[in-house]
Amino acid sequence: RGCACRECTATVGGRFGGVRRAVDSVSVGDSPPLRCGCMSTPESSPTVRPVPKGAGPLIFLIVFLDLLGVGLIVPLVPYSVERFSSTGMAVAILTLSYSAAQFLSTPCLGAISDKVGRRPVLLISVLGSAVGYVVFALAGSLPVLYLSRILAGATGGNISTAQAYLADITPPEDRA
Repeated sequence: RGCACRECTATVGGRFGGVRRAVDSVSVGDSPPLRCGCMSTPESSPTVRPVPKGAGPLIFLIVFLDLLGVGLIVPLVPYSVERFSSTGMAVAILTLSYSAAQFLSTPCLGAISDKVGRRPVLLISVLGSAVGYVVFALAGSLPVLYLSRILAGATGGNISTAQAYLADITPPEDRA
């Protein structure tokens, strides 16, 4: 029985493909010696899943697309609202609807990502944001504009999930 702790698995040729290092064996009671001496057993350690190749660039691309979408839409909001309403309040509510939906959905997306995994949540959030942007472009009324911004905001709260994913795939010795 060998050590299954995350740190040892990361540095002894495990999950992160680390280099094998010479470690003194340590015995814990009557159990066989562990490779690292950290006293962790496979039963007490979390399950370690392999990291997909190219996950880091994919995460950065998702965050870039999310921020690019916001940066492109925000300047267009006043012009889009102007087609349906001439009040500044409509522009303010449309801008607020995105931020409020994102604020309220981010904890939900985080909880879901803890249960089903980071990758499905990130992919669904990118798809939801894309649908929100398409609906925004094709909107024929002010309520549809609100719906599109709420949808984009609810699925656009994925930056915290992306940060959690990066923390999951970064070996402990490489973290700041």
